[in-house]
Amino acid sequence: MLDHIRALNSIYVAFYFIFVIVIGCFLLLNLFLAILINNFGESAEKIELKSKSQVNLSIKNIFSSFTSKTKNQIFPDPDNVKKLLYSNN
Repeated sequence: MLDHIRALNSIYVAFYFIFVIVIGCFLLLNLFLAILINNFGESAEKIELKSKSQVNLSIKNIFSSFTSKTKNQIFPDPDNVKKLLYSNN
């Protein structure tokens, strides 16, 4: 910076140098923060998708426990219920 001030015999070179340094630091800081925020956003999305898949899996497990293993029906076969109810009599 001093060489430029001596070469041009102007103080405006110092203002230009300070301006370039401040703007450059500001741009680098913004770039770093943008990358950091983007990475946190992606990890939050992964956590959200993982929790949604766990909820879907638990809902599927709940419904599969109600279904019949042979006929994939939600309600049991009425004939089997009658046999189970009246088998003791």
